[in-house]
Amino acid sequence: MLDRLSEALKSSRADFTDIRCERVWTHAGAARGRRVEGLTAMRDAGGVVRCLVEGRGWGVVSFTGFDRLPEMVTRAYELALAVRADPAPRLAPVPAREFDIAHVPAQDLRGVPLSERRKLLDGWMQELQGVDRRITDLQLQLRDEVGERWFASSEGTRIHDLRSDGSLAVVAVAREEGLTARVVDSIAVRGGWEALQGHEGWLRSIAGRAVGLLGASRPRPGDLPVVLDPRAAGVVIHAALAHRLEGDGPAPLRLGAEVGSPLLTVGDDPSASPLRGTMALDDEGTPAQPVTLIQSGVVIGRLHTRESAGRTGEAPTGNARAASFRHLASARVSNFYLGRGQGTRDDLLNGIRSGLYVSDARGAAWDGERLVLTVGEGAMIRDGRLAEPVRDCVVRGPGVDWLAGIEGVAADFGWNGAAGNCTRGTEGSVPVTDGAPHVRIRRLKVGGVTA
Repeated sequence: MLDRLSEALKSSRADFTDIRCERVWTHAGAARGRRVEGLTAMRDAGGVVRCLVEGRGWGVVSFTGFDRLPEMVTRAYELALAVRADPAPRLAPVPAREFDIAHVPAQDLRGVPLSERRKLLDGWMQELQGVDRRITDLQLQLRDEVGERWFASSEGTRIHDLRSDGSLAVVAVAREEGLTARVVDSIAVRGGWEALQGHEGWLRSIAGRAVGLLGASRPRPGDLPVVLDPRAAGVVIHAALAHRLEGDGPAPLRLGAEVGSPLLTVGDDPSASPLRGTMALDDEGTPAQPVTLIQSGVVIGRLHTRESAGRTGEAPTGNARAASFRHLASARVSNFYLGRGQGTRDDLLNGIRSGLYVSDARGAAWDGERLVLTVGEGAMIRDGRLAEPVRDCVVRGPGVDWLAGIEGVAADFGWNGAAGNCTRGTEGSVPVTDGAPHVRIRRLKVGGVTA
């Protein structure tokens, strides 16, 4: 395939041309109650050509199939001639590279029949049915994907990449004497068929959490100190800052801006492995690299594509990511994290007379000024200790209360193993991982009821 891309590039009359092609094999299965409800197998293939003409702009053509690559290059060049961007795009320079980072697992997901996926789902459902009589509804979703990608540019970069990953999502509902509790969770894995095995203990724990929540109440509304566990802290930091640190986003933070507490250190690390956002190179062929973005509450870096780096005079960071060949690459986070601090969770709880501990964040929404965190599970803090369990509430406050209000960061950093994705506008969804330690925030408004 790389030879075909190289041959097609020879026909380009543009100042810069690149071609990105991919072939993706996807399998998915869903089960509910005692039966498997659906199994699907899909294959998608296509690519995108970009041509840049100096003093004008980009010409872009997306296509399916690989039979007419030279024609696609010509069409993209003609489109570039019809564009006059102001200012004209400029690409930050990067060295040309050749990489073959394809790795086929011992048990290639593409060779596993759908019947084996059915057996796996059936086994999981049978395992869960006997956990507790109070579990009245179970839903499982299994998804695995193999993606093979090729990239070539007129500057000489040539890349072949193949990766396999999968995910398992579960919904467990418990009921007893008019009470209902629900837990939603997921897990992401990298590798072949063997990586999807052995998750029975994790599934049982989800069912156990749902049963345990039957006795939980909702916290009384009020302004309270809040301690976030690592997963919840990662969700909050991502919602509050991720898109604002992407250099081609709608309103990126300026370098030197003070955005939070001196305890706030934030970065992006695509080299952390094996995680959802891990990658060796981005979708422009730039090596992905760890980047510190906020140090002691001050913005010191941003994530970039070659174009956004060329526009700002900053260095490309290897964060040009595309959801598929139907999307253009843009600056996106990969493995986004809040850096570790000092001490333990108990150190953060110490001194809190009455507060909220969050152990399951179902999501966070940032509107540019305020952040709302939806809490699935947690506990009240009483006199520096975890007390009665609570569930189904929201925590809200202005961004300054969340970020400047950070008054404690523990050392117990951890990556979130859930199957996380990040969506930005119409640019599609890319796989990401969030990481953080425990965090204590001075005071936020707790209250409201979630469905």
